[in-house]
Amino acid sequence: MSTFEMNRRQAMVAGGLGVASMGLPGSVMGADKLDKSGNAISSDKNCIFILLCGGPSHVDTWDMKPNAPIEYRGPYKTIGTKVPGMRLNEMHTELAKLTDQFTLINSMT
Repeated sequence: MSTFEMNRRQAMVAGGLGVASMGLPGSVMGADKLDKSGNAISSDKNCIFILLCGGPSHVDTWDMKPNAPIEYRGPYKTIGTKVPGMRLNEMHTELAKLTDQFTLINSMT
C-alpha cells in the first residue's frame, strides 16, 4: 500500500494555490461583464443545476448510452425528445416534451 506524505512547505504551497485560485474567476471575466459594484451581469434569467452525488448514475438518467454493450447499459430505455439527436431516460417523459426550452450539458468536470 502506498502512502502520501506532504511536508510543511508543500502544504503551504498547496494552500496558497487554493486561496489564490479563489480570485481567478473574477480576473478572467471581462470587465464589460461587471456592473459598477463589481457584480457579474448576466442576460440569462434562470439556471437549474443538478448535481448527482450519491444518486442515480448520469448514464441511467441524462446521458444514456443506447449503443454501448449491454453489460454497460442501465435498465432503462431511451425516448426521443423535441431536440434532434437528444435522447432521455424513459422515465423523463414530461421533460422530453420540454427539451426545446432548456440546454442539457453533460460534463464530467
